[in-house]
Amino acid sequence: MTSPSRPSRVRDNGQAGILCLGVIAVLLVATQQMVRLGGAVVDAARAQAVADAVALAAVQSGDATANRVAHQNDAAVMSIVERSGIVEVMVDVGGVVGRARASNIDLP
Repeated sequence: MTSPSRPSRVRDNGQAGILCLGVIAVLLVATQQMVRLGGAVVDAARAQAVADAVALAAVQSGDATANRVAHQNDAAVMSIVERSGIVEVMVDVGGVVGRARASNIDLP
């Protein structure tokens, strides 16, 4: 008499390890992108802060002081325009442009 043969089982050892490696790779890429986004937000905020300071300096003390403030903050003044007592400035801080407007006129 012949013994009934056992059905062979397919072994799936190692599949969970490959899946974990894939999940880790996706998480690393997502983390890298979040760090880049955070850096861009910080750069934009810094450019805006420098533009604000330069605009205030231009209103209070003139273009020479505004250029000095920009230089002290590692920025380059792209433009300073005064119209009707309102000063508008554009500065470049490490490739990021910041824009600001300031005035020493009391608004109604």
